[in-house]
Amino acid sequence: MTEELPGFVRRAFLPSPEGRAVAALAWSCDGRRLATAGLGGDVWEIDGFEARHAFTFGAPREDHFQVTWSPVDPGLFVYVEKHRIVGARVASHGRRAERLWSIPYESDRSLRPVVSFSPSGDRIVVATGEDHVDIFSIADGAKTGSVPAGGYALGALSSPATSEILFLHHGSVSLAESSLLRARTGNPVRWAAWSPDGKAYAIGTEDPVIRVVGAGLSAVTLEGHTAGLLSVEFSTDGRLLFSVGLDGTLRLWRTDTWQMVGRVDVGETHEFVGGLAAAPGRPVLARRSINPTGVELYEVVLQRLVEPDERPRTYANAKVVLLGDTGVGKSGLAMVLAGEPYAPTDSTHARKVRTFDACEVERPDGSVERREILLWDMAGQPAYRLVHQLHLAEVAAALIVFDSRSEIDPFAGVHYWVRAMRLRADVPLILVAARTDIGGRPVGRVRVDGIRDGLGLAGYFETSAREGKQIAEVAAAIREVIDWSSLPRSVSSDLFESIKSFVLREAVSRQMATTADLFRAFQPQAAEVGEQELRASFDTCVRVLELRDLVRRLSFGDFVLLRPELLDSYAAALVIAARDQPDGLGNIAEDDALAGRFPLPAEDRLPPAEERLLLIAVVEELLRHDLVLREPTVDGVDLVFPSQLTVDRPDSPEQEAADIIFRFDGAVQSVYATLAVRLGHVPEYRRVGMWRDASDYRARVGGVCGLRIRQVQEGRGELTVYFSAAASEQTRFLFEEYVRQHLEARAVPGSVERDRVFTCPGCAYRVPVDLVRRRQARGNRDMACPDCEDVRISLLDREERLPRPEVRQMNASADLTRDRSAATASVLGKEQTRDYDVYVSFDQSDSAVAADLVEQFRQVGLLACVSSDDTGQSGIRLKMAQSRAVAVLLSPMGVWRKQIDELTAAHDEHLKRPGFRVVVIDLPGAEGAELPDFERMVYVSLGEGFEPIRQAITGDRPRDEFPLKPEAG
Repeated sequence: MTEELPGFVRRAFLPSPEGRAVAALAWSCDGRRLATAGLGGDVWEIDGFEARHAFTFGAPREDHFQVTWSPVDPGLFVYVEKHRIVGARVASHGRRAERLWSIPYESDRSLRPVVSFSPSGDRIVVATGEDHVDIFSIADGAKTGSVPAGGYALGALSSPATSEILFLHHGSVSLAESSLLRARTGNPVRWAAWSPDGKAYAIGTEDPVIRVVGAGLSAVTLEGHTAGLLSVEFSTDGRLLFSVGLDGTLRLWRTDTWQMVGRVDVGETHEFVGGLAAAPGRPVLARRSINPTGVELYEVVLQRLVEPDERPRTYANAKVVLLGDTGVGKSGLAMVLAGEPYAPTDSTHARKVRTFDACEVERPDGSVERREILLWDMAGQPAYRLVHQLHLAEVAAALIVFDSRSEIDPFAGVHYWVRAMRLRADVPLILVAARTDIGGRPVGRVRVDGIRDGLGLAGYFETSAREGKQIAEVAAAIREVIDWSSLPRSVSSDLFESIKSFVLREAVSRQMATTADLFRAFQPQAAEVGEQELRASFDTCVRVLELRDLVRRLSFGDFVLLRPELLDSYAAALVIAARDQPDGLGNIAEDDALAGRFPLPAEDRLPPAEERLLLIAVVEELLRHDLVLREPTVDGVDLVFPSQLTVDRPDSPEQEAADIIFRFDGAVQSVYATLAVRLGHVPEYRRVGMWRDASDYRARVGGVCGLRIRQVQEGRGELTVYFSAAASEQTRFLFEEYVRQHLEARAVPGSVERDRVFTCPGCAYRVPVDLVRRRQARGNRDMACPDCEDVRISLLDREERLPRPEVRQMNASADLTRDRSAATASVLGKEQTRDYDVYVSFDQSDSAVAADLVEQFRQVGLLACVSSDDTGQSGIRLKMAQSRAVAVLLSPMGVWRKQIDELTAAHDEHLKRPGFRVVVIDLPGAEGAELPDFERMVYVSLGEGFEPIRQAITGDRPRDEFPLKPEAG
C-alpha cells in the first residue's frame, strides 16, 4: 500500500466490486459522487470519507475507457465504451443511471481523455484521432460542428474556464486558439491537465519532468521524478499540482513556488496513465490502484504539508543562436560577445556553445533563480543546414549575421535563416553586419532598413569583432529582447543541480563516457545519498541535459556524448561526401560512412575507437530524422541523401508536368528531403527515379506520382506535384493529401499555399491560375478552353468531388520502415560494445524458433545473445551480466538441463539487479510443462505474436492501454 506523510493522509479505500479492473475515475461537480470506469462502470456516493456503492452503469463486464461528469449538473455524466460514447443521467432516487443517447465511436483502447465537457456543460468535445475534433450537443447527442486540431488529435481537453481546447498529439500539444503558448514535447504525451482557472496546463510525457505552460506564467519544468510521467492533476483550488510517475512515487507541488512539498511511495500500484482526480470543493484526491484493485481517497491539508529544508532551485537558460552563411564573421562575433579576446578564426565546423552571461536573481517568493545566456555559434556551410534544423528549438533570440561588404550578395542567407526561425514561433531576430573593419563598399543603409523592416527584425547593428565596434550595443540588445517570463524555468534540488554541473564540467576534458563511469566519478560528492536513489537521480539529470541539447545519450553501450556538436560535424561531412559523389547520385556506401572513409580534417577527428561509435550514432541520427535513405545494392548498402543529388533528370514530359503547386516558407531542402525519404518508406508508393530536386513514385495500384522542388527565394519553396495519365483520381488525391500534411507539419505555420493546375483534356492547354481564381470566384463550375475553345474544363477541385483520404496509415508505415532502418545502426553499436538486450535460452531442438526470434529482435533494435552447448557456467553468467533480460523458450517437454543452469544464473542475476527481467515464452503445446518456480518471472505465449514478447523483454508496454480483461492463465 502507500506510504503517508503529514498533510496527505489516506482516509479510505474503495474496493472495486468483484475485483473488476478500474481504468478511469471522475468526480461529480458537487464532489458527492465518484464514478469509476473499467471492466464495467460504478458510481459511489461519498459523504466525508464514508463511501457507499450506489449503482453500476454501462454494459456489465464490458470495457469502459473513460468517464467524465458535467461541470454544472451533478447528475449528468458521459462514458466511453469500445464502440460508443454514452450520455447518462442519475435517476432521481440515485440508484441507477438512465441512458440519454449514444454516439457511434471506435475506441483504440486508450485511456487518454478523448471526451471533454465545455465549461457551460452544454456540449462535449470528442477526439477521434483525426485532424479535427467533433462537437456534440449534450441535450440529444447531435453533432453540431468540428474544430481543426492542427494535426491528428489523440486526446482533447476543454479548458474549465475559457473556450480553449487543448489537443494532445503524438509529440506535442496545441490549442484551438493561440492565446496560450504551444508546447512541443518530442516524446509522446501521456497525460495533461488544465488549472482550474484555465490559465495554465501541465503536461506529462515519457520524460521524467513535468512541463507547465500558461498565459502570464513562465513555462516551468519540474524536476524530481526519476522516470516517465503517468498522470498530472491540479487541486480544484489551484494551489497544488499532483503527479505520479513510473518511479513509483506520487508527488505534490505548490503552484506559487513550484516547490515539491510531498512525496508518497505508491510502488507498482499505478502503472498506467491517468488515475488521479481532485474532488471539487473538497481537499480530497482520489487515486486509482491496481494492486489491490480499487480507489484510494486522500485528505489534503496544504497547511500541514511539510516545507523542505532547502528552497527550490530554479534555473532558466536563454539560447541565443548566431546564424548566417559561412565566412560572415559569426565565430569572431561570438568570441568577443562571450568576453574572450578576439582572435582570427577559420570557418566553424558544427556548433560551438559559449556562455554569454550568468547571474542569480531573487524571485518574488524569496527563492534564487540562476539565469544563463548561452551563445550557439552555428556553422554556416550549406551542408550544415540539414543538420541545424534539429537544433533550433527553444531559441530565445537569434542574431542573423551577414557580410555587408560582400560584392556578390551581402544579404546571402538572411532570408533563409529568418524563414527557418519562423518555424519556431515568434523569436526576436536581430540583424548584424559583421567584419565592418574589412575594406570594401558597405551596403547602403536604405537597403538595410528595407530588409530589417520587411522581415520584421528587432534591430540592426554594424559590428567589428576585431575593433570592438558596437559589441556592447549588441550585448545590450540581446539582454533587452530576451523575455525571461516566457522561457522555461527548471525547478529542481541542489542534488540535481550539482549533478548537472558535474556532467557539464566533464565535457571540458573528454568527449564521450559511459553513464556508469560518470556516476562513479560523481558518487563521492554525494556520499550521504543512498546508491540506488543517487543513481536514479544521476540518470535523470543526464536525460534532462539531453532535453536541453547539451549532451546526447547513445542508444547503445550506456555511452553519453558529452560534446554533441561532434554529431553535427560528422553528419555534415557525410552530407558533403554524398554531394561530391562523382556520379551525382547523392550517396555514400554505408560501410565507408561507418569506417570514416570520407574527407574530414585530421584535427577534427576523434580517436579511432570513439570515432567508430560516434559514426554509428551519426548514421542512426540521420535515419531517425528522415534525412537519408538506406538502400540495398548489389555491392552492399548505400546511404542516399535526396537533397544532395546533382544528376539532372533526362529530358521527359514530366519536366514541365504540373497538377498541384504548393508554395511554402521554411527550410526548403530539409522539407523536401524528409518528404522524399518518408515517401520512400511508404509501401503504397515505390520510388522509380530520383534526380536533382525531383523524384518519381509508382503507386501500388498503378500510375506514377512525382515531385519537383524549386527554391524561388531563400527560404521560399515551390513544390510541384504531377501525375501520369494512369494514376486514378483516388491515387492522386491520396498522394496530394500526404504531401499537403507533410508541408503543413514542417513549413512555417500559415505559409503553405496551394494552387490546382487545370488543363484542357483536349489540347493540354494549362489555364492560368489567376483566370481560374476569377472564374471560381464567380461561382463557375467549368469554363470553355481559352485555346481550342472546343472543350469545357471542369473547375471543381478534388475535395469537392471525393472524400478526403486517410493518410495516417501511410505515416505509420513510414515510421515503421524508418525505425527498422535506424535499428540496424543501433544493433551494430550494441554489437561493438557487447551491450545485449536479451539472453535467449533454448534447447537445440527449438533452434529454428530461437533463430527467428533473434532476427525479429534485431529488426526492432534489440540485440540477443545465445550460448553454445559447450558454454560453461562461468560463460553463461558472463553473458547474463551483459544482458538486460533472459528469454526462456519452454517446449512441451519442459526445460532441459542446460536451461536449468541458465535459469539459476538468471535468478541470481535478478537478485543482484532487480531490473533484470526473466521472461518465459511458451512454445506451442508447452502449456502445463514443468518449470522451476522462481520469483518475478513473466509468462508470454509465442502464439500471441511478437509484440507481447518484445514488451515483456523490454518492460516497455503501452502505459495508455489498460489491460481491462483478465489475462489468460
